[in-house]
Amino acid sequence: MSYLKFLREVGKHITVNQMMSKETVKKRIEDPDKSISYTEFSYMLLQGYDFVRLYEDKGCKLQISGSDQWGNIVTGIELIKKMTDGDAYGVTSPLVLDSSGKKFGKSEGNALWLNPTMTTPFKIYQYFMNVSDEDVARFLKLFTLLPLEDIDNIVQKHGEDMAARYGQGQLARYVTETIHGKVAMETAVKVTEFLFGEGDKLEALRAMSKEEIEAVGRETGLSTLDPNNLSIVDALVNCGLEGSRGDAKKSIQAGAIYLNEEKVEDI
Repeated sequence: MSYLKFLREVGKHITVNQMMSKETVKKRIEDPDKSISYTEFSYMLLQGYDFVRLYEDKGCKLQISGSDQWGNIVTGIELIKKMTDGDAYGVTSPLVLDSSGKKFGKSEGNALWLNPTMTTPFKIYQYFMNVSDEDVARFLKLFTLLPLEDIDNIVQKHGEDMAARYGQGQLARYVTETIHGKVAMETAVKVTEFLFGEGDKLEALRAMSKEEIEAVGRETGLSTLDPNNLSIVDALVNCGLEGSRGDAKKSIQAGAIYLNEEKVEDI
């Protein structure tokens, strides 16, 4: 359906005045410090009509969303009633915000996807490992099915030494395992310990499975190089660690390059 055809179709059932009287639109128009573009204004209609199509084509009678989508859902319910004489429903929940007031989402740049190719188990794990201390208890209650007594115990232990990040660790483990399973969670833990922990990195690497090494590579930038006649300068450039052979030589001469934890001194 073209956009003009869509407007004609929807315009038979809902007027501009009706749209402008909606609370979410009305607030934006009346507030001198805010404004609303036509794109945003028509977005509510598009979302509402999307509900119509889901209702007619897929038999969808219920939409569930965050509270910021309330106006879109209500518009859809109105259109369904007027266009089909059917009944549809909406359920919203308060947006999950962190302690700074930031929400989870694409617009904030911190969307967490369930698809592991879009957000790896390691990144899920890292996200929750880095939440603030103020968010630990609330997120344990929101994102886990742990009994409240267990959560209280975690929070109490976390409070004894916040620098150890025990609460974040429990939260990260539980959420990652819930989404991706125990194996993926354990791999995320091992990758984290390898990248940020103390100890001999080479020994830790030797103890890893192929899958765990590949997981490290995905998070750090894995490169496969042809070992035949490959110099350290070529390796640095081919891996993308240096932009040119000249830059690579300067870094080596400055003592900035290590191979297997040994400083490279001979170009």
